[in-house]
Amino acid sequence: MASTQQGARDFIQNNWDKAVVGLNHVHLLLPGLRTTRVLDENEISDIDSCNERFEKNRKVLSMIVKKGNAACEVFLNLLDTKRKWSLDGGAHDWIDCFNFDGSGPYRAQLKLAAREIVESKWKNSRKLLAKYVKELQFKYTPLVLVNDVSDVYPENKYKKSRKKKCKRYIPKEDKPINIEDLLTMKEKKILLVGKPGIGKTFCVLQLLNLWAESIEDTLYVFYFDAGSARHVRDSEDLRSLLFSYCKPERMIEDDLYTDIVNGNANVLLIFDSFDEIQPTCQDEKIERVIYGILNKYELEKAKVIVTCRPSLEERELPDWADCRVEVRGFGEKSISEYFKTTLEGQCMSSVSVMSRSTHS
Repeated sequence: MASTQQGARDFIQNNWDKAVVGLNHVHLLLPGLRTTRVLDENEISDIDSCNERFEKNRKVLSMIVKKGNAACEVFLNLLDTKRKWSLDGGAHDWIDCFNFDGSGPYRAQLKLAAREIVESKWKNSRKLLAKYVKELQFKYTPLVLVNDVSDVYPENKYKKSRKKKCKRYIPKEDKPINIEDLLTMKEKKILLVGKPGIGKTFCVLQLLNLWAESIEDTLYVFYFDAGSARHVRDSEDLRSLLFSYCKPERMIEDDLYTDIVNGNANVLLIFDSFDEIQPTCQDEKIERVIYGILNKYELEKAKVIVTCRPSLEERELPDWADCRVEVRGFGEKSISEYFKTTLEGQCMSSVSVMSRSTHS
C-alpha cells in the first residue's frame, strides 16, 4: 500500500489518467462533497453543466486538487465508500493503493473547517484592500515573535522627530522564533501575548493554514474564538465543545472521543482572543470546561495555545504558560515585502487615497 505520507493530493495527481477514465456517475458523489464542505453550490452547478463524462471528471478532480490535501482525502474516502456505483468495474485497483485511515475523513474535515476559518477571517480583514488587490487568498507575512520578555524599546526622555518615533515601533528581529515552532515545540501550554491589532490572530491563522495544507496525519486541531464559544456556552461537557463545529460520524465518535480524552490522540486546542472568549463564557456552563482544559484537569496531554492581550495575562493567566511568546508586529523586511507583493502594480496615488480613507 502507498504511504499516507504521499498525501491524498499527490495520490490523485499521480493517478490522474486512471481517475479520469475510471470515475463514473460523478453526480452520486456531489451531495457528499457538498455536505462535507469540499464543494459549494456554485461549484456543483458548474460540474453539473458539463455534459461529457470525461470533461465532468476532469473538472471535479481539478476543483478538488486545487482545494488541497484535506479536500482530496475527503474525496477519496467518499469515492471508496461509493466505489460500487462511482467507479467502473476495472478501475478499482488504483484506489486500493491508497492507505485509508479510519479517522482520516474526520481529520480531513477538520482541516477543511480550518481552511474556512482562515479564508473567512482573512477576507474580512482585507475588505479595505478589495478594490485594490484582486487576489484575496491568505498570504502570511512573517511577524516578529520572541520568547524573550526584555524591553526592546527603552523609553527615552528627549523629544523625537515623527520619523524616528515611527521607526521606534518597528520591532527588531534579533532573536525571533518561527511560527512553525509553535506546532513542534514540546511545551503544552503556549501563550501568545500582544497589543490589540499587533497580529496575534494572524499568527493563529498561519498555524491553521500550515496544518490544513500539510499531509500530517496524526494531529487534530480544534479552534475556538468568541463566536464559536458563544454557540456552545450552554454546553456542560468536553465532548460538546470539541465536536461543536465539526462532528464526526457516529460510528467513530465514541472511539475518537475516548482516544482524545485518554491522551492517545495528538490534539492541539487554540483559544484565540481569550480577552473576548472569557467574558462570553463567564458564568456560563462551558466556562468550567474551558478552565478545566487550561488547568489540565481535562486533556492533560493536549497542547493548548491561547492568544490574549497583556492586561488579561496579568489578570487571568499570570503563571499559566510553559512558553510565553510575545507578538511584536512586522519587522522592516516584512513591511517592505508586504507592500511589494500585496500592492504590486498600484500607483502611489491609489495607495495614498487608501491610506487617507483609513484615517478619515
